[in-house]
Parts: sequence; structure tokens; C-alpha cells
Amino acid sequence: AAQEGCVIMLTTNHKDRLDEALIRPGRCDMHVHVQKASQDQARRMYCRFFAREAKVKVIDVSGTITMDVIHGFKTGDPVACKGGSVEDPMEANFDLIDENTTYFVRTPGLDVPTSTQKDLLLYDTLAHAEVGGSKGLVLATGGKNTKLQSLPPSAARFGSRIPEKQISMAKLQGYLMKQKLESEQHFKALSHKGQLPPEVAAIDLADDEQRFLYNEAVVNFASEAAVMNVHELLDVKIEAEEERVSIYDYLHRLGLHRFAPIFEHFGVREKKHITTELKDRMEQWDPDLKTGSQRDRMVALIDNNETIKGQLQFADLSVLRDRFLATYQHMQDLPTNGASTLAAPPPSSMSRSTSEPSSSENRKGPTRKQMIRQSSGVDAPENQLNMLDMAHQFQEALECNGKSQVSLWQLDLHFQRFAGDPHGALQHCHALRKTDKDRSTQDQSFEWMTTFGFLSRIGLEEYAFNLEDNKFKMWVEWKHLSKDELKDKAEMPEKVAAFCHSVLQASKDRADLVRK
Repeated sequence: AAQEGCVIMLTTNHKDRLDEALIRPGRCDMHVHVQKASQDQARRMYCRFFAREAKVKVIDVSGTITMDVIHGFKTGDPVACKGGSVEDPMEANFDLIDENTTYFVRTPGLDVPTSTQKDLLLYDTLAHAEVGGSKGLVLATGGKNTKLQSLPPSAARFGSRIPEKQISMAKLQGYLMKQKLESEQHFKALSHKGQLPPEVAAIDLADDEQRFLYNEAVVNFASEAAVMNVHELLDVKIEAEEERVSIYDYLHRLGLHRFAPIFEHFGVREKKHITTELKDRMEQWDPDLKTGSQRDRMVALIDNNETIKGQLQFADLSVLRDRFLATYQHMQDLPTNGASTLAAPPPSSMSRSTSEPSSSENRKGPTRKQMIRQSSGVDAPENQLNMLDMAHQFQEALECNGKSQVSLWQLDLHFQRFAGDPHGALQHCHALRKTDKDRSTQDQSFEWMTTFGFLSRIGLEEYAFNLEDNKFKMWVEWKHLSKDELKDKAEMPEKVAAFCHSVLQASKDRADLVRK
């Protein structure tokens, strides 16, 4: 038992191994499960490392706040008030300051460099801060030693790229500390080599005001590095026998690889990062992940559905040849020039939204014994000898280090796309071998669906300009609007707004309309 006025805290990674007498009520009265970091916690941790902070020194009657050091804020910067003393809490317009409220900075002298300013004003909105004056001015009082902390936009970017509840707070802290230390070492190395950028090299570190600019440059570099290098945080070491599979390669097995860039954008870079929580999160990322056959496949993949597990398996080399023969052995009068008789489909896209590969169980074809007899030249009609050669070429084209990396689902879909065209199936089979390493920069880039792009899919592109005029450039920015808001913002008639809203919400009555 603790002495009066003391609180004893115990931590463990294995609560189940502790003696019940040790943690019974009276000895341990509060049990708190500290989970891994949420995206909001990652954002706030990022702010602790890279946000600008300064303490309030004094506030005059006009609302001008003087900080104890050069603050570095600019007009329009969003800030939050943190900490402060119980004896002298900070108040705004006679109400206690809420740490969750965002205020906006205005620096009194716009002609004064930010490296020399200690005074600022707070406003309730960005528009009021940019205009200045008394409207929206926060008349603060008290608050000595209260901290003003900036809210950098990059913090939201960082938080959104951290997988929910998969990274511990300790690991997150270590990663951010590493980025900060490496940035400091980077600038020191550049200084020794005389390779600092001209604007940084000109800073006199003996001058307090100029040293502030140098520190700002280091912090800005570190904050950007933390966002850009977040993959280092996600690349967890695993046992040697466990194969690491990129999210692109894994989704490619089910024809879902077009979603790989958006998954990577949100921190899901490998197969092991897939969790059941993604089923709800991914609905906010792309309209095709709200409903339709592609979503159904993705959900089955996340749930590790038994049927999907079978389709994910790589086809053996012998299966490649046998499936080719089973699909095309009945063909008669094949072209002899080796050219495909059908136009080539898109080279790498394999996503389908209206149908799925048919089950191999329902396909009628020769037995394995019959195909072996054909391969040996027995019972093989003369016009099928070329087909056997093509089947072997197909197998060799998809071989990689003595095995194939083509799933059964990909194989079935490929033969459906080239139904009745064995030459086309052979000529374009290289698309099946495309891996994460073969992706171009454009393949890896992620872009939100535009407002025009979404509305054009449902025949409402004429209303895109109205939404864009209201600063809704991307689908993700207005997908939450209600039917009445659509009528107002997009100037849609009642029936059109109801139709558009049902598609946005993936209504079961109109679910098919959200598909491409």
C-alpha cells in the first residue's frame, strides 16, 4: 500500500501472468490497458516533436500576447493553448481556454521579420486573423506560462499514414526522435563540407535571433523527413522463414492491385499490415470500396475467407500448361501466323466489377490422362500440335526461378479475357508477371477521385462545376453531404440530389450505380 499522497504505478506486458493477490482491489484499484497508438495519438506525438511552442509571458488589456521567446508564428497559423498554471489559468473572453479549441495567429507588425517577433494576437477564425481589427479578436487574460503550440498540416498527413493500433507509442517516439537527431547530424555534416543552402549558410549562429532561423530549418527538414520516411516505421523485422509480401503483389493476386497506391498512402504497405479494421476504414478511400464485387473480394481477402485462400494460391508450372490446354484444346482452324485475332485489352488492369472468374470446377475439358496422351503426341489431331507448343511457351513465359507467381484467380481471369484467342493469351501473359518492383512512378502515385470524375460515372457531370465553385474539388471532400446540402451546394433538383445521395451512401437499392 502506498503512503499518503503517493501513487504507485505498475506496468506489465503480461497481466495474465501476475499473481491475483498482487493486483486485487485495494492494491491495484485502477487497471488501464495501454493500447498501441491510434492515428490521433500519432498526430499529437508528431506535434510534440515538431510543432512550434512558446510560453505566454504577459497579456495586455488590448489582447496582445507577449511570449517569453521569439515565437516564429505567422499570420494565419493555427495554434492551441496547452498547459498553464492552476493559480493563473488563461481565459478567453472571460471563459477558460479549452486545449481542444483552435485559434489563429495574427502578428501585429507584418513588416517585422518572424525571427524577431515576440508579440501576437489570437482570433477565432482564419478570416478574422487575416483581416485583423476587433472582430473575432480573442481578449485573453492571465495564462502566464501557458504554451501556444502550432498545429502543422504535416501532422495530419503523418497521422493518416500510421496504421491504426499497430505501432506502439514507444516505437513511435523512438522513430520521431531518430528523425530529429538525424536531421541535426545532416545539417552539421553539410556545414563541415560547406554544402549548406545559401540562406542557411548565411545565418550567424552567435546571434540568438538568427539561431532561431537555423533551428527552424532543421526542424522543418526533420518534420518532412518523418512524413516521407514513415515506411521505415512500418517495416518491422520478421522471422527469416516468413516471406514479406508487398501490398501490391498481394492484391494483384485477386485483381485488386489498382487499390495498392491508396492502401500504401494510409500505411498499409505489406500483407501483414492488413487487419479487420480496414473493412470500415477503406470505405472512405474510394467509391469502389463501398460496394460492389471488388469490395466483396477485398472483404473476403481481409477476412481470410477459405474460398479466397484457394484462389490466392500460386499455380504450379504443370497447372499453367494443363489449364491452357483445357481452355483451348477444342479450338479448330487456328490462325497459322501466330497473331492474335482480338484487340489487346489494357496491359495491366485486371479488375472486374460486373463478373467474376468462373469456378474451374464447372469448366468442361479433357481429363489429365487425355492431356498427357496429347502431350506425348498420342491421340493428338494434327491441327492441335501447334496448341501443345503454345501451352509449353505459356508455361515458360510465366516461370520465375523454377516456379510461377501467378495465382489461380489471375489464371482463370486471363483465360476469360482471351476466350477463344490462345494467341492473345500467350502474347499478353507477361502482364501476369508484373510485380511491385516493376511499377513505374505513375503506378505508385495516389490521387483522390475528382468531383468531375465521380459525377461523370453516374451521368451527373453537369453539376460538377457547381460543387467545384464551392471548393469541393475531390469526391472525398463532399461525400458526407446530406441530400439537402447537395441540393444547395450542387444546385441539384430534388430527385437528382436523392439519387446522388443514395449512390454516395452506397444505398442497397442503388448499389450497382457506384461501380465503374
